[in-house]
Amino acid sequence: MGVLLIVLGLACAGLVSDFLVENHLTTASTEPFGLMGGIVHLSVPAVALIAFGLGVFTMLLLIAGSRLGRRRRLVRRDLKRRVSYLESENAMLREEPPDTTGGMTPGAWVAEQVKAARVER
Repeated sequence: MGVLLIVLGLACAGLVSDFLVENHLTTASTEPFGLMGGIVHLSVPAVALIAFGLGVFTMLLLIAGSRLGRRRRLVRRDLKRRVSYLESENAMLREEPPDTTGGMTPGAWVAEQVKAARVER
């Protein structure tokens, strides 16, 4: 679909450039028309060129806006994933670890482990 739109855009650009070349942008007769309360004297090729330029500018703004929106969604999704991971890790760390010392104080447990290591040698 993207390639089709690129080809269509190139065809439109070729059509506008052909129109401008055939109608001699600089020597075409000017015609008055009203625009925002004023009268403007422009030739038909100049009006076509301005319209084409505004269309290109509009498309660039639309593309930039869609890319910014897509990037914002991806960042938000990544942050949600990270928050859920940190919440699960926090919940896991808050759980009380199983008692592996058998009710002994930490110092007594370490002393017993050292004795067991000496016996195994």
